[in-house]
Amino acid sequence: MKQIRAAQLSCVFSRGWGGVFGFFLLSMSIGPASSTPDREEFLRIATQAGDWTLSREVQVPNDGGSYFPSRSDLSPEDKGNLYYGNAGILLFFRELYQTTGRPEYAEAIKRGARFLNKNISDLKLYGLYDGLAGIAFSLAQFPEDPAAAAGCSRALGRLALERSHDQNGGTRWNNDNDVISGSAGVGLTLLALGRQLERPDLIDLAVQAGTDLLAVGQTTSHGRYWFHELKSGRQYPNFSHGTAGIAFFLLRLYEETGENRFLVAALDGAHYLQSIASVDPPSRCLIPHDLPGGETLFYLSWCHGPAGTGRFFHELSIVTRDPDWQRLCDASAQTMIDLGVPEHHTRGYWDNVSRCCGAVGMGEYFLARFRASKQPSDRQLALRIAEYLSRAAEPEGGGLKWTQAENRIEPDNLLAQTGLMQGAAGIGLFFLHVARSDDGDKDSLPLPDSSW
Repeated sequence: MKQIRAAQLSCVFSRGWGGVFGFFLLSMSIGPASSTPDREEFLRIATQAGDWTLSREVQVPNDGGSYFPSRSDLSPEDKGNLYYGNAGILLFFRELYQTTGRPEYAEAIKRGARFLNKNISDLKLYGLYDGLAGIAFSLAQFPEDPAAAAGCSRALGRLALERSHDQNGGTRWNNDNDVISGSAGVGLTLLALGRQLERPDLIDLAVQAGTDLLAVGQTTSHGRYWFHELKSGRQYPNFSHGTAGIAFFLLRLYEETGENRFLVAALDGAHYLQSIASVDPPSRCLIPHDLPGGETLFYLSWCHGPAGTGRFFHELSIVTRDPDWQRLCDASAQTMIDLGVPEHHTRGYWDNVSRCCGAVGMGEYFLARFRASKQPSDRQLALRIAEYLSRAAEPEGGGLKWTQAENRIEPDNLLAQTGLMQGAAGIGLFFLHVARSDDGDKDSLPLPDSSW
């Protein structure tokens, strides 16, 4: 690892006693969760989230399957994708069925997979969270279901065919580079399914996507960054839309192929992120939301905060065996704690409880840290987030829902949603993971962009 620049020292614990002291602070900063519900209570909440999601089901005539909408104006992609739609909700039902054995979840999976299979031809987006890649990944988890198997094959077939080539041997599906919609997310999916399905052709496609991303990165004196899409003048450097997620994909390519060009690019991305990390105490070691213009806006959850970007630094520490990357990861986690999550809201953590932007994303992050570190303080914060979410739950129709503001710039647009990344499916899945956290949560399915 390159020497850390003096301006960045306040964001990274130094080797030796500084690292030990920083880790001690992280371990001591969280008190025990008060009146912690037991495993059965967490499972009850998860099941009631599932019941409310089931209550939203819309069945399509002529054996067209079902979808589970958050609202009435969803596009065809949003009815099916991993972010809002069936692809994410079916993964929640999968774990609910594995844990509870309730047949209504298995039957809902069949109807939801049938809907996806029948509508794949009409989808125009390709990404992990907004399109075909995420749908392919979800359906691949149900190989015994004929509709799921057919839908997965059709989605992967479209990804193989509907792409462009460049002169550098690269490939892409659209103008997006990022994890949500673009080449990084599609590439991560291809890596995951290439291993799961034992298909080297999917690994080759992922390598081509990485080759293209190498060509479109922006080189600076501090490293390398990527815009979320081609021809963009603004960067969102964190995980969902920016350098952290793209560099994470390139790092995964290095792990898969051993090709040093991908490791070099991932390290360049990490050094660039170091160079823009905040050195101010209230936002210490956090990466700004957007540049230029958003230098003082810091999100905290998966999309634009340390709950997403931290997974890149964690993975980099494992691959390079350089503990400074984990220290950076720990330091940003400590800042989240110092800011008083989940109870205290900031400008970048508003009235949102979900996996993308809010409390669940942070809770899943600290659960993942606990699985890796076995530090009780990480699990204690996840338990506190679970308590916070249990207090925010609203009974409806025999189930539980959570009302939130999806977007920071629309704080009065409050809605109870069903999806994995925005809504009850993601919240219920978190409660399942919390319930199983005392025994290692061996049944949890990692998504393609997970470092854990």
